[in-house]
Amino acid sequence: MPIADRIKALEDYLALGAIDDPEVHGELQRQLILLQQTQAAPGHACRMTSKVSATEINLKQLLIDSNHLRGYGLDVNINGVLAHLMLDTGAGGILIDRKIAEKANVAQIVHTDVHGIGDRGPAGGYIGAAGSIQIGDLEFTDCRVEVMESRSVGGGDGLIGGDVFAHFLVDIDSPHGKFRLSELPPRPDEPAAQAALEAGGSPELNFHDRYIAPEMKTYSRIFRFGHLLLIPTALNDSLRSFSS
Repeated sequence: MPIADRIKALEDYLALGAIDDPEVHGELQRQLILLQQTQAAPGHACRMTSKVSATEINLKQLLIDSNHLRGYGLDVNINGVLAHLMLDTGAGGILIDRKIAEKANVAQIVHTDVHGIGDRGPAGGYIGAAGSIQIGDLEFTDCRVEVMESRSVGGGDGLIGGDVFAHFLVDIDSPHGKFRLSELPPRPDEPAAQAALEAGGSPELNFHDRYIAPEMKTYSRIFRFGHLLLIPTALNDSLRSFSS
């Protein structure tokens, strides 16, 4: 639905007073505030402002100690402040710690709870607005980020989810330590869409019939559930599917 209709539907539902779970009620209230803020001041679409359409940057090895690898990360510049964010295909959006947010002057929009970090349950935080995010040669403006009130997120500056790059063809080359972003082939009879980062905004959803570009005919098919991927895999003569 358009944003105005989504706002009215949420307002009407919350007014019924039928939600017993305070966590669910709080999350719907936050969604409503974000939608109202988007309607009042359109933006936070995280649109690309740079002229280049592709970039290649180094994947950083993030270490627990000198002998153990914690993961791979990207250097992300937020309002002129450099953050080393772990690339996490199981996360969504951009999550940074309070220290980076304060240095970068990230403006708070609405309080929220951060889930899925470690085993200590939800942590306090907020959704904020960053005027500029730069990843390699690509620069984006007016982006939303999530901020965790602690001074560390999983032992580092923060996380960046793989779904942030949904508008790009993504090549994660961990053996050679490279991360590449390039343009997706345009859909037929449609103008090329302006590239953006899926960084926590509230866009109106657009659905399409399935289309496979000629240059992607040899790609393996997968299924997507939110940020999870289901990969059909053959073991001997038996076909199984594994999630990632």
